[in-house]
Amino acid sequence: MTIVLPRTVGVASEDELLVVELTEPISPEAFLAGLSGQLPRGIVLHGAEPLADGERRIPVEAVYTLPVAPDEAAELARRAAELLAADRVEINRPIPKARTTRTVDLRPYLLGIAVEGDRLRWTQSIRSTGTARPEEVLTALGLDVGRLHRLKRERVGYQP
Repeated sequence: MTIVLPRTVGVASEDELLVVELTEPISPEAFLAGLSGQLPRGIVLHGAEPLADGERRIPVEAVYTLPVAPDEAAELARRAAELLAADRVEINRPIPKARTTRTVDLRPYLLGIAVEGDRLRWTQSIRSTGTARPEEVLTALGLDVGRLHRLKRERVGYQP
C-alpha cells in the first residue's frame, strides 16, 4: 500500500491516491465496498481502478488553497503577482541529516498563484527533480507557516 503523493503533516487534502497491491483479483466495486467499511467516519473513497503490472501514477501538479482575511487579500495578491513575475525565488531548504541547507529556486515549480475571494490558491508543478514544499510557498509569500494547518490540497494532477 502506497500513498502516491504524501502530504505535509497538518495539511488537509481532498485528493489522495492510494495504490494497493492485492494478492488476488477483486472487482473495483468489491474492493471499495470492503475498504470503505473499515475506514474512519468522514473518509470517503471516490473510486477504484485496476492498474496493469508495472503501471504507475506519477503526480505532475498540485493545487493548494488557504483561507485569507478580507483585509489581507489585496496585499497578498500583490505579493503573489511579484512572485510570479520574478525570474527566481530562492529559498534555503534545510537538509537535517547533513545539518546544512541547500538553495532551491521555487519559481519553476509555481504555475499560478492568485487570491480568489476569501482564498489564496496556487498550483505548483511536481517534477522528477522535486517540487516546492507548501511551507516554503507560504514563507515566500510572507505568510506565517503557523497557518499550515489551515492549508488544503484540493487536487493532484497525474501524468496521462
